[in-house]
Amino acid sequence: MISRSRPSEAARGLDDSEAMAKPINPDKSVEALVSQANAISVSWEAHACEGVRIKQLIEDSISKSKEEDQPEFCKALQKVEKLFKRECTRVSNFCTTQLERLEKEQKELKDLRDEPIKPTTSIDYRKVEPVPIARMEVVTDAASIGKHASGKRKVRPSTTEKHISKHASGKRRVRSPPAHVKKRQKNGNMQTDTKKTLPQACVIDVESMAAKNRQMQKRWSKLQRNFTMLKMFHTVNLQILSLCSRKVERRGSEIDNKSLREAITKTVSVMQNIIGKQKKVVEDKFTIVNEGMVDAHEFRNLMEEAKETDPGQNDDDEEFKYHYETVPVVRQLDLHTFAAASKNKLRLVMSVNALSEPITIPVLVAKGKYAGKVLCLTSAIHGNELNGIPVIHKLFSEIDVDELGGTIVAFPVLNPSGFLNHTRKFSDGKDLNRYFPGKWNGDCTEAYVYTVLKKIVSHVDYLIDMHTASFGRVNSFYVRANMRDPAARQMALLQNPQFIVHNSSPHGSLRGIAQSQGVPAITVEIGNPQIFHKNFIRYTIEGIENILCHLSMLPDTVEPPTQLPVICNSSCWIFLQHGGILNTFHVVGARVCKGQVIGTIQNIFGDLIHEYTAPYDSVVIGKNVNPVCQVGDRLIHLGTIGTHFRKDAQDGH
Repeated sequence: MISRSRPSEAARGLDDSEAMAKPINPDKSVEALVSQANAISVSWEAHACEGVRIKQLIEDSISKSKEEDQPEFCKALQKVEKLFKRECTRVSNFCTTQLERLEKEQKELKDLRDEPIKPTTSIDYRKVEPVPIARMEVVTDAASIGKHASGKRKVRPSTTEKHISKHASGKRRVRSPPAHVKKRQKNGNMQTDTKKTLPQACVIDVESMAAKNRQMQKRWSKLQRNFTMLKMFHTVNLQILSLCSRKVERRGSEIDNKSLREAITKTVSVMQNIIGKQKKVVEDKFTIVNEGMVDAHEFRNLMEEAKETDPGQNDDDEEFKYHYETVPVVRQLDLHTFAAASKNKLRLVMSVNALSEPITIPVLVAKGKYAGKVLCLTSAIHGNELNGIPVIHKLFSEIDVDELGGTIVAFPVLNPSGFLNHTRKFSDGKDLNRYFPGKWNGDCTEAYVYTVLKKIVSHVDYLIDMHTASFGRVNSFYVRANMRDPAARQMALLQNPQFIVHNSSPHGSLRGIAQSQGVPAITVEIGNPQIFHKNFIRYTIEGIENILCHLSMLPDTVEPPTQLPVICNSSCWIFLQHGGILNTFHVVGARVCKGQVIGTIQNIFGDLIHEYTAPYDSVVIGKNVNPVCQVGDRLIHLGTIGTHFRKDAQDGH
């Protein structure tokens, strides 16, 4: 599996469409920070700072101690200081131990990177040299005379005097056998040693290099993720301790007794010094580990180097650039016919065009070594929404069928007509995702979606339908799911998106018809149309792998999110009531307050026609970026944060 870690927005260089929503933290309380620390990793929960206990001790001991009873007050301060120091040291020791473990994993990864791949010796027949003249000379001893196919002995034609060549001296020339023949005659071995005579080439096994590359990528991703999560864990725990020290400090400002105030000031100073020292030790260790981190490009480029060292890669291979692989065409998708632990490519017949030729869609099937569920991935049901295609390609290139339990069946392009024409809709101009379940005797779209339902949906256990924004719009990375359905809710949370939008699915959608037939389904929106968003593609793959782990289709454990998604109980598009030139003022992922201006419309002369404001507190999930708009065009997609999910919640998606 690939990286689970998500770098900061500044580090990733997010554009307008990829800005991550900030986590909800309206009151920076100790309890909220402790919950945040525990959410980073379940396995680290026992090592988190006991901030609530420190806070409770501060409130029960210091705050309730009587100022007149100075010994009791000072004793309470000492208890707080002792507990504070113990917790700070415990967190620092845990982080230091984890960093040492990461250093060890770094060294192992570097050793794996530097470990050479043994070249395989193979004959390159494209570079075979001509057979030497000496190999073609005839040996004249009786033992070497071969047999004819009829079984009769082949007789050499008689050598007459006129066939005997003469030396310049006039004497008969006696031909001497070559040196390697003399050696074999001397040893009594007349067999030809083809291993020594045929040219050989040492070729680096590109498949072995690819396997090594995948292994390194998986280990590097895990290393990166653990490093990022550990840094977050350390930061949040320091915030908890700092907040506790400020609580003690605030208590000191409320006391009139000078000696007690000085005692509190001294305690606060000790607490801050403890934080400072432990912070410096751990952060220095973080810096060392970060500087020694292996750059992913160091091993990702190994494949290119391997191909360059392969003598088979020459100019003659350019002709293979235009070679297209022929895959079998089937009328029905029978997953039982595929061999276990195999990856398969085929084309599934869906309809027939006007040339009486079958309309087919590409299918990839990864059948695991073990029995299990069937997960279906669909992409490009809207022909210009492409980000799901590289998700499928990369997932299938990395999946290990020897570890897989169950089957993954993927359809990179579900709408071939729209895909070829760079358009959202099907060949008859209709939206495929609004006509399910269709009719076998309906129009083009109805008949096509009926076939999708019968040939695909009826054979799977779970469904992930991948989309992007449409032309002229930008999207966040978000999931639409019916959050009232436990299975769909779990799939949405495992996807780890920026936003999860509760949506009971519109009438006629693929997700809706799958849900109605008992197939849990979610829709994943992956950025913008007709463009590949590398970060969003990577996050989608991480989420799918999480779902595979949850379904016990992969042996790995589910990776918790490094940033919790913002859950919206509803969303809606704001439509324009005026035509003209549109300006929007908020990036995708931003939070807007009720009454805040979200866009303006100007006429063609530059005069302001209307200002549009947010109807409620919300987050920006997507927006229109096409400045030329008319009445009825979309302005912005807003989501309402909340966890009360209505039975019927539709936003037109």
